[in-house]
Amino acid sequence: MADRDGRVRMGTDQVESPTWIRHLAEAVSVLIATGAYGTYHVTSRGACTRLQFAELVLRAAGRPEPAEALAAVPGRSAPRPGSIVLNCRLFELVTGHRLPDWQEGVLACLAETGR
Repeated sequence: MADRDGRVRMGTDQVESPTWIRHLAEAVSVLIATGAYGTYHVTSRGACTRLQFAELVLRAAGRPEPAEALAAVPGRSAPRPGSIVLNCRLFELVTGHRLPDWQEGVLACLAETGR
């Protein structure tokens, strides 16, 4: 969008925890090593809106384009919850492991991919 329109427009109506797949894979490996079973939520620590996510990516990439807020994302056919942040406490108790903050994951991903 930034290359095409000179700006990025993102929603602020939903809060989520972006999680880098490498951090998730490491966490799953830690969980497997415990021999524990059950259902666990595993995500990066903290949460953000898509606008906050886009702002971090643009800054990290050295892009001058602004990130503009959309109150709601147009074209959604079904209502979405305002927060889709998961509680990872059980995973942390069982493994003693915590994923890094979402910002750290985004920056590590960008660094690894050379962006």
